[in-house]
Amino acid sequence: MNFNSSSLKIWALVMLLALTTVPVIGTTNLRISTGQNSYTPMSFVDGSSTNGEITVRKRALLNGEPVDEVCGGQTVTFEYTVWNNVSFWPADPPLYPNPIPADPLYYVNIQDAHPSLGDIDGTTVGITMPVGPSVVTFTKTKTISAGETVSSTVTVNANYAISGSPGDAVAANDTWTVTGVNCDVGVEKRVNGAPPSGGQAFTFQVRTGASVNSLGTTITSGVANAQNGGNFGIASLQLNTAYQFCETGLQPGWTTSLSQIAGSFIPNSAGGNPDNGVVCINFILNPDQPTVFQVNNSIPTGGAPARTIGYWKNWSTCSKGNQGGILDYVLSTFGSSPAAPPNPLPSPLPAINTGVMFGSLKIDTCVEAVNILDKSTIGGVKKASHPAYNMGAQLLAVKLNIQGGADPKCIGPYVIEAEQLLLAIGFNGSGSPSYSSTQGARMNTLATYFDRYNNGESNLCPLP
Repeated sequence: MNFNSSSLKIWALVMLLALTTVPVIGTTNLRISTGQNSYTPMSFVDGSSTNGEITVRKRALLNGEPVDEVCGGQTVTFEYTVWNNVSFWPADPPLYPNPIPADPLYYVNIQDAHPSLGDIDGTTVGITMPVGPSVVTFTKTKTISAGETVSSTVTVNANYAISGSPGDAVAANDTWTVTGVNCDVGVEKRVNGAPPSGGQAFTFQVRTGASVNSLGTTITSGVANAQNGGNFGIASLQLNTAYQFCETGLQPGWTTSLSQIAGSFIPNSAGGNPDNGVVCINFILNPDQPTVFQVNNSIPTGGAPARTIGYWKNWSTCSKGNQGGILDYVLSTFGSSPAAPPNPLPSPLPAINTGVMFGSLKIDTCVEAVNILDKSTIGGVKKASHPAYNMGAQLLAVKLNIQGGADPKCIGPYVIEAEQLLLAIGFNGSGSPSYSSTQGARMNTLATYFDRYNNGESNLCPLP
């Protein structure tokens, strides 16, 4: 049916607006006829045809949310929604004395001006939309590069007459702009206030889901070294997403300034025996406030906090962790003055000659040390419920910490007491030596003291 009179469509729209709520995307002044060519301004949505017969909305979405800024390399979904707003043609006496149902909307052709988006509806002649109110939605995806701005207009052309009569043609357009920004975090690493030198290297990670109850998932990492002056970026992060920035592999005898930031934590520390050579802080990426982490590592006077048995097991050449040979190196230094391990460690690692005395047992191999730290015999048989092995694991970590340059605090007398207990029960790293109830209770108490020390407890001294 061909209605060439624009007033018919205008009055049809007025009738529809009385019955239908059209989504508001923004407002503009649309002049609607109120009869006798008298016009009054009214609020309507952006992206509508001249008389509001159709409405188009274009949006860029990321994770279902509209965005005008994304990190470079992220893929957005462009969403195109078209509404047919006409449900009735008004009466036009004498030919049409009563309102009649409107026609479908034919030849709905949706085109985005951007070359990589182009045809949206996927047809050559356009689609047909039912009598209004009706709606159709299409989507297309596009990866936005850092520094790229995608700002283009989508245009919808359609016709209420199947014949394509020019008098029944309608059109609408809408524009959306989205920009790709450089979403990385910067790292400025210093060692005693100066850039790394020589072979020094420090590893940082960005994780998700890390907390005192979880190790989280490492999504990317980077290394600060002398070659990059300690400065580098970690890229490909998403906006407004919770992340954790972590320094890993903190050697005994060293501190990191990350530990001094409010809210810093050791991943999975609530689970017992964590690797406290890892320190994390929470952050959310905001491109309007560039994130730069300034981290300084130092060897404080008097030594740094100790490391846990979990740390020493991981940072050895013979364990599943196999994250480095720090345990091996420190074992090789017993017999010389305590000192923080160098960064980097020497390659090859020095031979373990002296080792460390442990009751009547001399520990001079990586495997023996890791098994004792695992509360097992030197042959690998688990003995976690035996007070001597439980205390022994923590005691060996204490000795490694002190030899590796950690602050001994007030733990020295208790180390001597623990060694005497091991000698008294004939502990040699194999079997299950007998002990009295008094000895068992004391070994459990000392194990608790040593565990507190190895976890770097700041208010440890004086011990009861």
